[in-house]
Amino acid sequence: MAINGRDLEVLGECLVAFVDGPFIPDWEFHTLTGFERSDYRHLLADWPDADFANRDVRAMVMNCLVNLLGYPHGEDRRLVELVSVSKIDLAAILERWRQVYG
Repeated sequence: MAINGRDLEVLGECLVAFVDGPFIPDWEFHTLTGFERSDYRHLLADWPDADFANRDVRAMVMNCLVNLLGYPHGEDRRLVELVSVSKIDLAAILERWRQVYG
């Protein structure tokens, strides 16, 4: 399996939602992700041409997806508004990401 252009588009949507959305409180963001929101903003500035060989980039994308899908944020409706695929499709993208970069 490979990450395709559509996956990168959706991952970009996820990153924007993750950084700017209501999913993770500021006080818990670094604890859950290992990164600051500003780190994610730097990643977004390079998206979709980020350096996927960089371990931090891979970890940031993985943490974003895992937390959007698994953290009990109670904002599933907002997630559906901000990301153009269903949670099931998002989980499939996460699995492809894990296979390629995990």
